[in-house]
Amino acid sequence: HKCMLGEILGAYQTPDFERVIQQILETLRHPTGREDQVQTSWDQNPLGEILRPGTDGSQEPLQALHQSPEVLAAIQDELAQQLREKASILEEISAALPVLPPTEPLGGCQRLLRMSQHLSYESCLEGLGQYSSLLVQDAIIQAQVCYAACRFRLEYEKELRFYKKACQEAKGASGQKRAQAVGALKEEYEELLHKQKSEYQKVITLIEKENTELKAKVSQMDHQQRCLQEAENKHSESMFALQGRYEEEIRCMVEQLSHTENTLQAERSRVLSQLDASVKDRQAMEQHHVQQMKMLEDRFQLKVRELQAVHQEELRALQEHYIWSLRGALSLYQPSHPDSSLAPGPSEPRAVPAAKDEAESMSGLRERIQELEAQMGVMREELGHKELEGDVAALQEKYQRDFESLKVLSTIYFSEPLLFSDARKGTFCATEVLDLG
Repeated sequence: HKCMLGEILGAYQTPDFERVIQQILETLRHPTGREDQVQTSWDQNPLGEILRPGTDGSQEPLQALHQSPEVLAAIQDELAQQLREKASILEEISAALPVLPPTEPLGGCQRLLRMSQHLSYESCLEGLGQYSSLLVQDAIIQAQVCYAACRFRLEYEKELRFYKKACQEAKGASGQKRAQAVGALKEEYEELLHKQKSEYQKVITLIEKENTELKAKVSQMDHQQRCLQEAENKHSESMFALQGRYEEEIRCMVEQLSHTENTLQAERSRVLSQLDASVKDRQAMEQHHVQQMKMLEDRFQLKVRELQAVHQEELRALQEHYIWSLRGALSLYQPSHPDSSLAPGPSEPRAVPAAKDEAESMSGLRERIQELEAQMGVMREELGHKELEGDVAALQEKYQRDFESLKVLSTIYFSEPLLFSDARKGTFCATEVLDLG
């Protein structure tokens, strides 16, 4: 029966499927005459190699069958139809058992009952762990049960004919007792058949339910596939539109970039030209500034030399005036006191400190003049290192103010020794007058 099931599964959706089904039906109808022939054809058929007993008594696994849900649903429908046919056959057998005559052989009924009792659910589960789908395992179990029931029915009919012939020949005396035993066996067998029929109906209902669920899953998968296809189409359209928009934006950006580059290039050229012009203007201004600085420095040097000449002239005139005044005082003093050269009076010690003070004043004046010359040198250096702070007129005015301030300061300082000398001279004359009196 496993070879039959393997051949059915292997021949499904092939040109040999009808031939294999017809061959299996003929085998189930006439097992005695064609059992050896069918076994030989199964051994020679390549499809029968799906399941074949090994040398060590173990069952080889099914070859891998890439079956879709539609194939499994078709197999379930076919197996359900076969189970319905077998259930109808069992119903006919159970209906025919009560009408059997009581003279039927007892051994055939007992053997049929014993074989039916041995047909358990555990014996049908042997070797089912080798299949990859629970649905296929259930179908194999159902096919095994149908095949076993058909075999038992055929063996029962064969033994029944044999025992009928033996009973007709023997015609024993214990007919009533055997009739009662046969009736009991009929009742037990009928009960067993009804039980198996109910189990078959439950299995058929379960298979139909699973088939319905499988069809629902297939329809759901088809719906999901359609939804996925629609989503993919929408996504492709959106991607195409997005790509077109991005290409347009990129083109606009490239145009803007080229325009910006041209603008920047023109601006750069303009800035470079302005920079060159500004550099030239700066160089011209620097040259003009250097010329102005040189001219102002020449003027300043000329003014300083003129000021030094004026100062030297004033100093010389001051020295001559001072000498002349000193000589006049001495000439006035000597005729009035002719003996003063022989005997110095009390005012002679005073004249010596006065001369010493005048010498100190002259040395201080020279030091002050040297300091002023040093300051003028420093100012000249600062003027050489100083940057242009305004126009030439403002710079010239600033230098003129500094020069006037220096001139006033020098004049004031030069006038101080005269005042001091006049004061000391007045004091000396007053002292002389007091001494003479």
